[in-house]
Amino acid sequence: MWISSRALLRRWSVLALVALLLAGCTSQISGDARPYGDVAAASARLASARAALGELRSLDYCTLLGGDGPGRTVDGDQLVRGMDFCATFGLSAGARVEVMVGPVHVRPKLPDHQLRALDQLPPPLRVNRPYTKSDGSCEILLAFPGKELLRFRARHVGDERPPPTEQLCDLAESTLRHAVERMGAGEVGHVTHGPKSLGLVDACSLLTKDELAAVFYTAEAARPSPTGHHCQWVESDVLEFHKVDIYLDREGILPAPDNRSVVKETIAGRESYVLEEADDRNTYCSVWAAHKADEQPLVEAAKLVVTDGNNALGACAVARRLAGLAWARLPAL
Repeated sequence: MWISSRALLRRWSVLALVALLLAGCTSQISGDARPYGDVAAASARLASARAALGELRSLDYCTLLGGDGPGRTVDGDQLVRGMDFCATFGLSAGARVEVMVGPVHVRPKLPDHQLRALDQLPPPLRVNRPYTKSDGSCEILLAFPGKELLRFRARHVGDERPPPTEQLCDLAESTLRHAVERMGAGEVGHVTHGPKSLGLVDACSLLTKDELAAVFYTAEAARPSPTGHHCQWVESDVLEFHKVDIYLDREGILPAPDNRSVVKETIAGRESYVLEEADDRNTYCSVWAAHKADEQPLVEAAKLVVTDGNNALGACAVARRLAGLAWARLPAL
């Protein structure tokens, strides 16, 4: 069975939470209904995601997540920072929870009737209503004009009884309000990527449309993420039988595949891990490689995934071929 990047992140997050709890570093996290100040005067900063957040490729989401207001105790040792999100862990009413912000993404076809103003939220910002809820999780999307969306999520990650969903929604909304305060005040932080960091790489620049067309016979234009750290190509906007995705992130967020079927080999001069998996509908082949330039304190990673919807491509042959092209365009080690 194919394990998505989101599932891998979920596993990694739970492991990180366990380690933090064993270390005795658990903060109390609770919702905070306090007004978040007069940010209406800063509405010009909120006209778009880029106006509010600055350069998205270097955005430090953790500066949106932290806070010193009532009930918003966040210990820096508990922050999990990816290129396109930040999460913290703690206790809410005695239950273990994760609070996450990010990523920025775009959904141009999101219907306007699914967006509503929120009390004290300055225009032109809106949120999805109703919030996306499930047992143990609540997600809120902050919508900028142009349907640029910033995700805020609170979810239960422990083994005990989860807190009420409404309590999780209060927590997610509190985090959103704090983030808007930061945006309105121009207090959004950014990380500095080294010259050879994958954080500076546009994932869509790693393959060309002609290279994809040679595999698919035809190929739609690349679908970039706003940050540039993810790119997707599909054979057809209608059928989407075949897809190629490239992800760039820190190695802890985008871990090497851990499976007995992994094949370790060298592709374009980089040690790579190749894994083929399948479910009832698709065959998937992923190629993963680590990236660590001398000046970087953390290891980064690149991952290419081929989705073969009718077993017509030979997923791993295609993945190896495309990874060879993409890896050759990564910054030299």
